[in-house]
Amino acid sequence: AIYTFPLSTKAAVYGMTMTIGSRVVRATIEEKSKARAAYEEAKDQGKRASLLEQSRPNVFTMNVTNIAVGDTIEVELRYTEVLVPEQGVYSFVYPTVVGPRYGGGADGGDPNNAYIGSPYTHAGQQPTYTFGYTLRLHSAVPLQAVNSPSHNMTISYPTLGTATISCNDADGGNRDVV
Repeated sequence: AIYTFPLSTKAAVYGMTMTIGSRVVRATIEEKSKARAAYEEAKDQGKRASLLEQSRPNVFTMNVTNIAVGDTIEVELRYTEVLVPEQGVYSFVYPTVVGPRYGGGADGGDPNNAYIGSPYTHAGQQPTYTFGYTLRLHSAVPLQAVNSPSHNMTISYPTLGTATISCNDADGGNRDVV
């Protein structure tokens, strides 16, 4: 399986885990060619393996191999991102779809670009997967309010400077999380 997904150009990935049933695989960060070789070797040996590669500054590709029929695979990606305020308001945008806008240029760029040709869930279509996330927000100053115009969320404030935001919006994977 190949899953292409976007992240912010300001994101720094620091960890990934893949869970298949009760088995948990923790990723290690390696040089690109070394990681690719290890993935291909595991694939050839019939082992379950995954490989996360940065394709562009804002696009990542996850390869998962040797998936058994009926397997449920959960992938957890960990990254940090510094938010810069605009007029005193901080915004976090998590893109969930790599579509034509990732091809570059105002018109979507080159139609032969792999990101334009990638299948994606169009607005109004129900995704074929479940979507959810948990965001832990840490601030050096007390938080005044956290809200989302794009998704239904559950928000808790463990301390004045932290918030835990959870979203399990079944059809939420077809639009950016704001």
